[in-house]
Amino acid sequence: MKALLLALITTSTLASAVCESGNIWELEKESKFTVVSSQRAVLTEDEFNKIPNIGQDYEDAYENCHDAIEKVELKHSVTGEEVTMYYTIEDHCDGGNSFGSILDSKGELITEIHDSDIYCE
Repeated sequence: MKALLLALITTSTLASAVCESGNIWELEKESKFTVVSSQRAVLTEDEFNKIPNIGQDYEDAYENCHDAIEKVELKHSVTGEEVTMYYTIEDHCDGGNSFGSILDSKGELITEIHDSDIYCE
């Protein structure tokens, strides 16, 4: 029971820290997170389809976006927990509006990115 409660608190804390940032630029530069790595990711179709909100709703999304994704790994400065952010970076893919998702270390969705903003409920 204690482990479940700790897991729920940790997940909530991580989500809160991500949501405080407001957008992807603040999360990378001005938040409680440190960038561990940042690189362009060329995804397989299977990898692409597993990441929510990176263009699957658009016609020919994989063909237009599979090589237009930025993958940023971040580490929380207090807890040491890591998150991975995937977002679109090319106009031919997203029309100039970055879309993507932020996942926890288990690959579970924390929140989505719309027009570079982090959307939290």
